[in-house]
Amino acid sequence: KKKNSFKIIISQNQTFENLNNNNKSCKYEIQIPDGNYDIDSLQHYLNTTYFYESGLDTYLKYIKFSINPTNLKSCFEIIEDCEEKISFSLHFSQSISQNIMNTFGWLLGFRIGIYSRISDTILSEGLFDGGGDRYIYVCVNDYQYNNNIQNIVCFDKSILNEDVIAKIPMINGKLSLIINDNNNALSKIRR
Repeated sequence: KKKNSFKIIISQNQTFENLNNNNKSCKYEIQIPDGNYDIDSLQHYLNTTYFYESGLDTYLKYIKFSINPTNLKSCFEIIEDCEEKISFSLHFSQSISQNIMNTFGWLLGFRIGIYSRISDTILSEGLFDGGGDRYIYVCVNDYQYNNNIQNIVCFDKSILNEDVIAKIPMINGKLSLIINDNNNALSKIRR
């Protein structure tokens, strides 16, 4: 789904009062390998691979990523012992036509495609969601007129309300299904 990358642009500023007067600007592409991440593993990967714990000699060493375990909000911040005056921008969307819901920023809880001129800390508007998809919909077109109208699937710009015969919850975590025909009120029998 291409939800595993974003860009950070870090600008070294002469003064915080005039953020447009930059000495230097560096652009970094952040790539997260495919996989299943919880709060701790994602923080560890980003901070030790790219940010302040990485040991890299780039401006990224002044950035710290964290997810609050209580409220699940994501945070990018400039660390306190940053010796230089810098600001950064986060670019989660690659183009203006890209759906923000299909970005890594959306998974982190950020609801805008680009955040500019951050000189201290930025906190996500939404919550970190490492769970991924919650349901699988089963659709069968049997060319009959007895369509199920009780399951309506909402997409970004459309809905699907025909031929949906079951909504199967992934109730035991990612990549795991438990199907219990006796207690599953979401699926309907079609005769």
